Amino acid sequence: GSGSANPGGGMPGGERRMLPRPPAGHTLQSHSAVVTTVALHPVYTMAASGSEDGTIKLWDHESGEYLRTLKGHTNVVTCVDFSPKGGYLASTSTDLSIKIWDIQEYKCVRTLRGHDHTISAVRFVPPSIGALYLEKGENKAPGAEAAAGGSGSGVDP
Repeated sequence: GSGSANPGGGMPGGERRMLPRPPAGHTLQSHSAVVTTVALHPVYTMAASGSEDGTIKLWDHESGEYLRTLKGHTNVVTCVDFSPKGGYLASTSTDLSIKIWDIQEYKCVRTLRGHDHTISAVRFVPPSIGALYLEKGENKAPGAEAAAGGSGSGVDP
C-alpha cells in the first residue's frame, strides 16, 4: 500500500512507537562477564540484569544508578523476570535452579531445584490467567496458586 494510509509513520490507529534512539541515555556497567538477560520492573524505574558471572544486578534505569547485586546462583544466570506487581524477581541459571528473590529485602526467599538440564527461561503468570486455570481445576497441586500467580496466597505484595 501507499504511505498515505499512515502519514505520521506511527503504528495503525495513531499510536506512536517509542523506540530508544542513539545515543544511549546511560550505560549500565558492573558485571564482570557478558550480560545474558534483562527485565524491567512493572512499576518502578528498576531494571534487573543477569550475567555469565552468576550475579543479578539491580539498577535505576532512569538515573543509571547501580542499586544492588543479588548473589546466590553458582553459574550463568539465563533469565530474570519480575512478578506482575513487582514484589518478586525470579531467576534461572545453568546451575539448574530457579530462585525467587524478595525485591524489598534483596534476598532469595526460595530456591527451586529438580531440572536435569539448563533452564533457559522463567515467567510469572499474570493473576488473571492463573485464576482461569485454578477455577477450571486444572492444577490442584499444593501451592498451585503461587505457581500460577493467583491472588489467594499473597505471593506478590
